This record gives sequence, C-alpha cells and structure tokens, in this order.
Amino acid sequence: MNIPALEGTIAKRTLHFFWLVDASGSMEGKKIASLNEAIRDVIPEIQKAVSAHPEVQVMMRVIRFSDSAEWLIGPTAVPLDNFSWSDIKAGGTTATAQAINLLASELDIEKMSRRGYPPVCILLSDGFCTDPESEYDRAIQALNDLPWGKRAVRLVIAIGNEREYDVDQLLKFVS
Repeated sequence: MNIPALEGTIAKRTLHFFWLVDASGSMEGKKIASLNEAIRDVIPEIQKAVSAHPEVQVMMRVIRFSDSAEWLIGPTAVPLDNFSWSDIKAGGTTATAQAINLLASELDIEKMSRRGYPPVCILLSDGFCTDPESEYDRAIQALNDLPWGKRAVRLVIAIGNEREYDVDQLLKFVS
C-alpha cells in the first residue's frame, strides 16, 4: 500500500536572542578581546543546535553600551543566518541601566511574537555599572514587570577574573 507523502511547511516559532555587550573603558584590553571572541565562537554553536530544530527561527539583536546604550544590531531583529559579529572597541563609562531599559522597550508584549519562545537575554560585562544604583534597580524592576521580561532566559557572562567584576550587580540582572 502506498501512503502519499505529506507536503507543507513547518510552522516556525521565533526565539529572540538579545546580547547586551559592555564596551566601557573598564573592558579595555583582554576583556573586550574575550567578549568579541566569545560571541564569534558561540554563533556557529547556536547555528548547529538550531539546525536540528527546523521549527525554531532564531532572531538576533545586540545592544552595545558604554557612555550610553545603542543598538548595534536592531531594534529590528536579524535572522541568525544573516548575523555576523564585528569586533567592538572599549571606552567610556558603563551605562548598564540604559542598556536594560533599551532591552525592556523591545520586550513589550506588542513587539514580541505572542507564540514565540521566551527570549534569551545575555549580558556580557564586568558588572561595574556607572549609572546610579537607584537607576539600575529601576531598570531591573521595569524588566521584571514585563511578561516577556519575567519569562526571559536571562544569563550573565562575567568578563574578567573574580576580582575584576561586580557579582552583585550581575546577579540582579539574572534574578
């Protein structure tokens, strides 16, 4: 008995990756080189992992922050296959709260796919935020108040050795 082949396309659900990258002066030298290398090295691994899941469409965005926060890639998301990393340079202060506020502005329920996967938000920093602590705490609270902010997979990659980053500030982003 011949069974006819089913044809059609797989319905894709979107997975948004948000990279928040610290390009402040405290990241100069080995730290910024490590950050650049880490992102370049992980992209092929993400592509390999996603290749086994044709139902997932990965979209990438990057927020760069130093004296201020700005979209390096975005706010319009770029498909993973079109994403490439260009090394960034370090200099200036560390406007982490501004970067988190910029992220929160895109995690609004109206801007994200309602049927998508929870976004992945990765902060790469030494954690020495120069924003006032109250501003940083308000940015974290704004993120926590959003449905996608609460559901997001929020990760931190601390750059430097244990004496070179602020664990408490970094953990506020994860928590």
